[in-house]
Amino acid sequence: MARQLLADEPEFAAAIDELEPVFVEQVGFSLRQILADGAVLAGDARVQPVLMGLQLGLTELWRCYGVIPDAVIGHSMGEITAAVVAGALSVPDGLHLIGVRSRLMSRLAGQGAVALLHVDAPAVTALIAEYPGVGVGGFVSPRQTVIAGPPDQIDAVLAAVTQQGRFARRVNMEVASHSALMDPILPELRGALAGLTPTTPVTPVISTVTDPATTPVFDADYWVANVRQPVRLSQAISVAAQDHSTFVEISAHPMLTHAISETLGETHHHAVGTLYRDTDDTVTFHTNLNATHAAYPPDTPHPSEPHPVLPSTPWQHTRHWINIAPSRGSGASQGRAAAAGGVIPGALVQRIDLARP
Repeated sequence: MARQLLADEPEFAAAIDELEPVFVEQVGFSLRQILADGAVLAGDARVQPVLMGLQLGLTELWRCYGVIPDAVIGHSMGEITAAVVAGALSVPDGLHLIGVRSRLMSRLAGQGAVALLHVDAPAVTALIAEYPGVGVGGFVSPRQTVIAGPPDQIDAVLAAVTQQGRFARRVNMEVASHSALMDPILPELRGALAGLTPTTPVTPVISTVTDPATTPVFDADYWVANVRQPVRLSQAISVAAQDHSTFVEISAHPMLTHAISETLGETHHHAVGTLYRDTDDTVTFHTNLNATHAAYPPDTPHPSEPHPVLPSTPWQHTRHWINIAPSRGSGASQGRAAAAGGVIPGALVQRIDLARP
């Protein structure tokens, strides 16, 4: 996960090195060592902070190649990265938030389950009415909905959906976030985040918790809601598409690009990832970078004057004869050819020189 980028991309390595001391202070372990070793991660207390650190480093990598966001959207814990990138939270506040959030959530590991259903939200709401512990955890797209709740009830819903011939599967998550199972940790989370000092974002943040058309205050109450309320990704994407058409997913593997395309349907848009699992990170990044260039030119710096003077078109000032043997036709036939705009065999053809006055 980004191990190759540390070796191949100096800007990415510099971004990780800049994060490292704050990351260790707020989270308690080394981000750089995790990435450099290619360590396999387990548990929210490690996975969430590392993913956030990776997202911040990848955002700087995109930026150094001229791809700078006009707006940001975060999915679940990704909203913390989005708030930092937008300037709504400082890096220390963001890492403190992800550290507290992930440690508290790890206490609830194994108590719940999460599933993805290829069923629209209204149908899911009707379906889970029989299961009081299950709630909608995310509105992914018009045809994809995430549910969360007790494992036995989630399995019962999966069985019912499968019997209908629809796609349904468990998501590999240890904690059923965005559900009532988060309630026991919310008071402690709110208290631990009381010292946050959010500011007005420099880059617009399109919320997946509250009304996506308005900018919220990213205080403790907001981040409690971020853990408890469903992720309204589809609604946020729809709002973003009113002004933007290129979406870049900042992650270790694209999980949401299909949902973006499914949400926008026939609306003109481009959705690309950043890295892909089990591939060369550097090649994958540059492939996706080039894909964005096809949609929009990069914002790259230009040197000051004078610009180099490029040579003009090198015209060839020569004449060309068409060496065709004269036909046996009469002069009248040649006249008819000339009148029709054809070439008379043996006639002189001179190319027009547009470079001369």
